[in-house]
Amino acid sequence: MAMTVAEWEQVAKDRYQDAQSLDTQGRHVAAVYMAGYAIECYLKAYIRHRGGKVPTSGREGHNLGGLWQASGFRLTDLQDTQGNRNYFITQ
Repeated sequence: MAMTVAEWEQVAKDRYQDAQSLDTQGRHVAAVYMAGYAIECYLKAYIRHRGGKVPTSGREGHNLGGLWQASGFRLTDLQDTQGNRNYFITQ
């Protein structure tokens, strides 16, 4: 079942709130995981918004680097002089 832009955005917002809650509890590794999930869902919402096909399963469905590219973004768009943001997307 294909999700709408609004559905992807809602899942992203929910995972972002989960990440914030976990971070507040000192569960930082879990918070980073949920933040990555939120980013994944926001990227899928954007891809869908642009009319692209959203990978929803397998390795490509969770590949932030691939989703970033499919969104039409470049790593330089992050304006990341220290490489922290790039690392999160590429690793």
